[in-house]
Amino acid sequence: MKVFLAAGHGGEDPGSIGANGTREADEVIKVVDAATAFLKRQDLKGHEIIVVPHQYALQAGVQYINQHANESEDICIEVHLNNNKGKLIVTGK
Repeated sequence: MKVFLAAGHGGEDPGSIGANGTREADEVIKVVDAATAFLKRQDLKGHEIIVVPHQYALQAGVQYINQHANESEDICIEVHLNNNKGKLIVTGK
């Protein structure tokens, strides 16, 4: 199984902008890189960790995954951060 990790936004789309100018696109790259490093240290037999190139904007990232993934077997995790005025909200589907 391939596990695709994608940073939300990218390209010309910075995503949410924090009060101090922090860009969502920059922060989710840090999250994806940390998750990738963590997963690659695990003994995930039969699983390949693939990072969607960070420079890809949303549509190019989707195309990349569609070209490289097996729809019935692989998984994609796309990371986003929302500007929630200091509240931590974690969601997933």
